[in-house]
Amino acid sequence: MTTTETLLLYRRRTALFWYAMALAVLVAGAAWIWAAAPSATDSLAGSEGPLIGHKAPALDVLALYSGEAVVWDESVGTPLVLNFWASWCAPCRREIPELMEATARFGQEVQVLGLVEPGDLEAARTMAQEFAINYDLAVDRSDHAASLAYEVYSLPTTFFIDRRGIVRARVIGEMNSAVLTEGIARILN
Repeated sequence: MTTTETLLLYRRRTALFWYAMALAVLVAGAAWIWAAAPSATDSLAGSEGPLIGHKAPALDVLALYSGEAVVWDESVGTPLVLNFWASWCAPCRREIPELMEATARFGQEVQVLGLVEPGDLEAARTMAQEFAINYDLAVDRSDHAASLAYEVYSLPTTFFIDRRGIVRARVIGEMNSAVLTEGIARILN
């Protein structure tokens, strides 16, 4: 074997070694991402807070379009998905289709209520029309009273309240369909 052939063989083996190392790093990284990703149950399980397991604070809100009082009362016996959102919030926009799907899927079994930030009314109305939102939308009657009562400090934040008015779960941040379905399952049982 000549020196040139030996050098080419060495280069091929070196290249093959580095390709194998890169593949191993990619596989290990993908495995780590998969193992570290939260499941729907993890997202809800990690949502403990002072309201979980306790009576939901009263809502004093007005319908976004009509301005009429929105009534949700545990005596009605309808579980509630309470979603705090704003039109300027990109994750809020991305989860609207999931909330609409849940509204269509669960119908009268569960009420979905989107609670808009008080300073965002006109943009929220425009966005609601753009998306053709099929669930109830409301705004705080007094500036941020509901956000303070529910201890909402970031958007979106969603609460799952059972038919007796007990908060069963809270999700801070954007939900996917699996997390939303798991939260609804908790309040239907």
